[in-house]
Amino acid sequence: MEMTNILEDDKVVAFKKAYDNGEFDVNTEKYISEIQSMHITRKVSRLSSEDILKNVSVLIDAATQNQSVRSRVVEIKMMCTRASTNIKYRIESLTNYLQVKYIKELKNVSGTQAERKAFVQEVFQFTTPGITKLQVLQDFCDLVLNDIDQASWCIKSIIDCVKIADEANRVIS
Repeated sequence: MEMTNILEDDKVVAFKKAYDNGEFDVNTEKYISEIQSMHITRKVSRLSSEDILKNVSVLIDAATQNQSVRSRVVEIKMMCTRASTNIKYRIESLTNYLQVKYIKELKNVSGTQAERKAFVQEVFQFTTPGITKLQVLQDFCDLVLNDIDQASWCIKSIIDCVKIADEANRVIS
């Protein structure tokens, strides 16, 4: 069987057209830049013990900003997940459809059922760069989310230390 038959199937053509027209697009470069900008301007990265002892409200500002950045990064990650899931679902659905519609033709392809399925999935290789970009952005989000979570834990520890120091000052006074 030639790939041409499958490539010309109306449902495959419609999916490729939708994909090419941006139905599944997420501007990964834009979001990576946005996340980088938010990450490097986080107040938590510039906290110093001197600043904290002068004005404890810097911790509140840092924690509030951390949560705001975290929420935005999660929103971006959700867009990526939705887009990649939609692409993968569509590929799986079309693969099943093609395997049924072209069952006779596919029997001419030597190999196991899994090999024939892989043969059919080759039709959708045009989505690989897009899926890869989405995965890179999701990984990027995960790195920043992990850093924010670690910083939040650190802020909580600093607050506990400030409380202990404040209590100790009251006892000594």
